[in-house]
Amino acid sequence: NMKDLMKFPTHRADLAFEKMPVASHPVLDSVSGPLVDTIAKQDLLVTYPYQSFDHIVRLLREAAIDPKVRSISMTIYRVAERSQIVNALANAARNGKKVLVSIELLARFNEQDNIEYSERLKEAGATVVYGMPPMKVHSKLLLIERDGKKFAALSTGNYNETTARLYVDSTLITADPRLTNEVAEVFDVLEDASRMRVLTPPKFKHLLVSPFNSRKMFLKYLEREKAKGKDGYLFIKVNHLTDEVMVKRLLEAADAGVRMDLVVRTTYAVPPHENIRAISILDRYLEHQRAYIIGEGDERRVYLSSADLMERNLDWRMEVAFPIYDKALQQEVVDMMNLQIRDTVKARILDKEQSNPYASPKVTGVRAQYATHDYFLRKASASSKEAVLEEPKAKAKAKPAKVKVSTQAKRPVKSKK
Repeated sequence: NMKDLMKFPTHRADLAFEKMPVASHPVLDSVSGPLVDTIAKQDLLVTYPYQSFDHIVRLLREAAIDPKVRSISMTIYRVAERSQIVNALANAARNGKKVLVSIELLARFNEQDNIEYSERLKEAGATVVYGMPPMKVHSKLLLIERDGKKFAALSTGNYNETTARLYVDSTLITADPRLTNEVAEVFDVLEDASRMRVLTPPKFKHLLVSPFNSRKMFLKYLEREKAKGKDGYLFIKVNHLTDEVMVKRLLEAADAGVRMDLVVRTTYAVPPHENIRAISILDRYLEHQRAYIIGEGDERRVYLSSADLMERNLDWRMEVAFPIYDKALQQEVVDMMNLQIRDTVKARILDKEQSNPYASPKVTGVRAQYATHDYFLRKASASSKEAVLEEPKAKAKAKPAKVKVSTQAKRPVKSKK
């Protein structure tokens, strides 16, 4: 059970990574009232461990006690040992809210925990369903219905306070009805499946949902870029890329001139090609985000996802890839992925010989995870300065809300060990 190594004690400071301070979120850390009021006005993206997972916990805790919240629906795959997420869901049920939780009992290594959590939630009054047998439910979704309006959190990784400090994941928080209505439809499918109702295949226009439309849409986007030839571009970041059909179509697109940047952490089955640059990054955090950037310019599409490009994820699991519509958040995702591509310290080239050498023999240069951390610190600092500059104007109309300004210590020197 190799996951036990995650709990291995650290008694030697010289063998441990230096601490990285969490960057303040440019919006969420300055919100003093209910988060839903802010979410109603704009989409927000939280990327942890660079930013705090506590924002997700806070959203759920507020919903649990908000008298205007009527229902909460959530998918659970892996949660922390003493989960604040489960606590909030149980409290919501005790407070009389309709709580629907889809728990994956076959989440590897977490089977016993999930059985116990499901019993606890049922005792609190929540409705617990067990996915869509025989398929695993691997999507990470939260839906809150409040005062006739829907709010959703869509994530690339588990709602787990422990792994949120160790895995790189992103969560989109939105009130955009294009997305929230389709998230509600996913939960309708899960509830119907649990009651053995005959399922009418749902039609999704915005979300890419396996096993319903994700394969079809990925192939459609690939064909679109292939038709552009040398003007086509594709970026993919996943844990695994092994699906035979996808591999074949990627190679056909590359033959047509499409440029590709692939960041694949684990299993990879694409033969070398002059138009494909493929790397793997292993560093202090586990790279767990899945990201898809299709095209450039005005036609660019940006998705974050829970799904890898494997047959099981496209055809035999419920997965969700979600579009980033907000242009500023789109750029934030693109900026993060550009840092991955430029890594010269921890990136390994996935080569023909499978020797996977480092992209550069140097120990200096761009180290994507450290550069990403600096990126979020800079965004937090810029946001704080803007808030200070705007304060005199705000005073003329009303007393300004207090803005948290994170104190940023000097970056620790990297250990040579």
